[in-house]
Amino acid sequence: MKKNIVIVGGGNSAHVLIPLLSKTDFDISVLTSRPDDWSHTVALEYQNTDGEVLKVFKGEIKKTTDNPQDCIPSADYIILCMPVHKYREALHRIAPYINPDKQVVVGTVYGQGGFNWMMEEILNEYRLSNIVYFAFGLIPWVCRTKEYGHTGITYGVKARNAAAVYPREYFAQINNEFFSPICYDWFKTGAFEQIDNFISITLSVDNQIIHPTRCFAICQEYGGRWEHIEDVPLFYKNYDAFSAQCLADLDDDYSKVRDRIKQLYPDKDFFYMLNYLALEHLSY
Repeated sequence: MKKNIVIVGGGNSAHVLIPLLSKTDFDISVLTSRPDDWSHTVALEYQNTDGEVLKVFKGEIKKTTDNPQDCIPSADYIILCMPVHKYREALHRIAPYINPDKQVVVGTVYGQGGFNWMMEEILNEYRLSNIVYFAFGLIPWVCRTKEYGHTGITYGVKARNAAAVYPREYFAQINNEFFSPICYDWFKTGAFEQIDNFISITLSVDNQIIHPTRCFAICQEYGGRWEHIEDVPLFYKNYDAFSAQCLADLDDDYSKVRDRIKQLYPDKDFFYMLNYLALEHLSY
């Protein structure tokens, strides 16, 4: 029997998930503030680094709506595909409509930001005792949106992926139903490994320290004012040694927190609680 999966939000990952779920037994709904901008069929272009399209995946959407009451009560899986700062607001918006009498899996493609704390808040507030939840360590694919609601682009899956699941014993079920079908079953790499705890995800940071340190460094070096737009340094292409040092310094601060937690809880498995470079090496 088919299960219902609701994609909440319209981020880059939503444009990847919908086509990659096409081989599964899920009926797909999209809960979005822009329902009229979504096509019934969503395409995903698998490109190489030169922009050549190697393959096109296509997925069908059964329902697109901006009303959680139209899709959340029947959901078996709910996946958040939006900026991290919107997670808590979205969870409180959908929680009143989650069916409390059946198992519902709630997950997010990008797990930083204390997702488990947000989940525990809504479980307690709305008395949802049958929820299983998960979060990925990082987005499993290199991806972007080509045309909102219509076409996504991926450059492939990351070499190693990992996710935390609570309760932990549901990892195998979710891996079989969801993790493998969106990565390994298509690309024959990127199989998911289990992260023991959510704090390892929250404190393994990449964009959270890349972006602010780069902006800080550019401001320090250039004063934040340019005569012409052509003079503004490119965010990544012009990345320099000073920006790299700012990134390293901030990551060192995080490492002090990570190291202290490991000291306080020596019996816990923090294999996936990594500094910036170790996290990148693991993924790529």
